[in-house]
Amino acid sequence: MRLVAYRPADQANPKNNALGVVIGDMVAPLTSIDAFYADVDGWLAKAAAITEGSLPVAGLTLAPPVPCDARILCAAINYVKHGAES
Repeated sequence: MRLVAYRPADQANPKNNALGVVIGDMVAPLTSIDAFYADVDGWLAKAAAITEGSLPVAGLTLAPPVPCDARILCAAINYVKHGAES
């Protein structure tokens, strides 16, 4: 099973990002990103039962698959000498 996060065509607000199941070249809408993370096991069980999609993948605007209130921290070592210091 493959999942995809996308922004519905009629929505501009990232809080409205959705998650769907990829089936061939189509996507079956599942739920909002925030609802998915509130009950991951439940939504994965529902996703496994879906057999056909209704939205073409090519027409979707892809979105990051994280909740709106997620915090992402990044760390990088920019050069070899700095890496050795760590």
